[in-house]
Amino acid sequence: MCLKFLVVAAIAAPFSLVGVGFTNHSAIAARYLVKVAPSTALALNPSPRQGLAISFSPSSALVAQTSWKEFSSSEGKFAVSMPGTPKQETETDEDGLTSHSFTVELENPNSAYLVTYYDVPEVAKATPEQIKELLDGTPDAFAKGGNAQLTRSQNIILDGNPGREFEFTSTEGFSGKGRVYLVEERLFLVVAIAPQSQNIQQFLDSFRLL
Repeated sequence: MCLKFLVVAAIAAPFSLVGVGFTNHSAIAARYLVKVAPSTALALNPSPRQGLAISFSPSSALVAQTSWKEFSSSEGKFAVSMPGTPKQETETDEDGLTSHSFTVELENPNSAYLVTYYDVPEVAKATPEQIKELLDGTPDAFAKGGNAQLTRSQNIILDGNPGREFEFTSTEGFSGKGRVYLVEERLFLVVAIAPQSQNIQQFLDSFRLL
């Protein structure tokens, strides 16, 4: 359940790009509307006519035991400590926006960890006001995409790069915490849901740029 929430919410997050004019809104808006549909089953298993294919395999994503270790991505230019080897997925929408996701889900305790990044070349020409709108809007779009409530958001910085830290509570009763960073033309989304706050903090604090 936790991982399903993160998958749905993360796909909606790029909808924040629409408001600041960084990309054509058509495909992103369509993905956003599909993902916030009341039926989670429909959102995760859309029909071919909807033009969207999201694969989700709990058996391949679940980790039986917690074994924290650092994972690094040379292409993504980041490293993070995760409780298991993440499942990696790459998707490109009709507008050419590509998302790269790395997820780990635990059965006991029920928790999930996600790192996603998007490259947005238009950011290079963005004004400070547009950058602020993007960073403010991403946590909100993420929460709405997962049908959750954003409970807190604050400015943060990682190696001189601007970001936001945010907390949310879902309608299913679980809560989580995330961070979004803008590193040059790359937008990172780092989110965790876990009953132990120290595990969430460990995950978020371990994220670093390469």
